[in-house]
Amino acid sequence: MKNANDPMIQNLIQAYREALDFADSLDDLTYASPPLEGKWSPAQHLVHLTRSLGIVVWVTSWPYALQRLVWGRANRPSRSYDELVQRYQKRLGGIKAKSPAFFAPKSQKASQRKQITARLRTLTERYAHQLRSCSPEFLESQVLPHPALGKVTVLEMALFSAYHGRLHLGLIQRDLEAGRQA
Repeated sequence: MKNANDPMIQNLIQAYREALDFADSLDDLTYASPPLEGKWSPAQHLVHLTRSLGIVVWVTSWPYALQRLVWGRANRPSRSYDELVQRYQKRLGGIKAKSPAFFAPKSQKASQRKQITARLRTLTERYAHQLRSCSPEFLESQVLPHPALGKVTVLEMALFSAYHGRLHLGLIQRDLEAGRQA
């Protein structure tokens, strides 16, 4: 493996592990119920992360030549994690972010917990494996589409994916706390 101990990959794995561990600590009712009107349940957040990461894993499994043909090559160096997060937050510009329809999950049942958790763990492991097999040059030169950021390098997509996992963990925690106080 080319990038077996890469901190970026370890950060990605840790971000999803933290979200899954927190969700696993919740009782079934809390896990499957939205904490406030109009908010997602913790289960819905995990399904959203699964769908989002699933698309990334699928697209990055395409042959490199096809990826390059469809999206081209990077015309700039990759942004840092902090630059990427700032750009994402600026793109949202204080608006109430709304996930594209495909990524917006329907309500989930507590009985689906094992399947949701297993799927997200599997996708995280597959994505980490894909990233480990990429050369550093490929991570920097290949671009992929992102719904809010436009074209990003493979490295940026991995950095964003780690941020995305932690973002949703924070949203789960924030909404649960707000629900307790309501």
